[in-house]
Amino acid sequence: MRKIAPLLGLLCSIALVGCVIRGNNATNPPPSQPKTERADRTNSAVVPFTGTGALPERILPTGILEIGHANAPIVLFAFTNHSCRYCAEFEQDYLPRLVEDFIRAGHLRYQVAILKLQKYPSSQLAAAAVLCAAEQRKGLPMHAALFQSTLDRRSILDKAESLALDTAAFGACLDEESTTLVIDQHQSLAQTLDVEYVPTFFYNGEKAIGLPAYADMRGRLEALKK
Repeated sequence: MRKIAPLLGLLCSIALVGCVIRGNNATNPPPSQPKTERADRTNSAVVPFTGTGALPERILPTGILEIGHANAPIVLFAFTNHSCRYCAEFEQDYLPRLVEDFIRAGHLRYQVAILKLQKYPSSQLAAAAVLCAAEQRKGLPMHAALFQSTLDRRSILDKAESLALDTAAFGACLDEESTTLVIDQHQSLAQTLDVEYVPTFFYNGEKAIGLPAYADMRGRLEALKK
């Protein structure tokens, strides 16, 4: 991942939106509560935004994927995982509405980092796939596709080919030490921010755990516009 020069200090300076993860024995919270999944960190029909009208995206020097206009005043940062059902719900049901309500209008930037989890061994590979696709400006389509894909190397390489990526460069990136370093630094950042669940969101740096009702998320973002 030659274009990324990750620095933990720089990571910690970015406004983040968290993510929450459910443990194997966890029970669902009451409907009025944000939906979460307990995170067991390691030590170290989704809508893909492709084609005409694709959103601007960029990979930040920290390795965080950012979607939306670079000068948007509101930042929503999320820690997520492709095996988390509430993270998939956000991607499928919430993000398209955020695009129409805030992102296309230039009010909101969405930033995302994949939190690898011990109980989901494939999350390391999935995180690398998002980073490596982002180097070719297809991070968001890859991220969306992985929620409904088998998370093994062959399937991910097939998905890269379907997204018209340079598959040789993509495959090499998956194995680069610098790619692993970025993922590990995102893990360290999650620990520093005491992220225990996916999804966890940060609204201009203010932490919120779990997936709320969309109306509550929209209301919080509307308040930040004022």
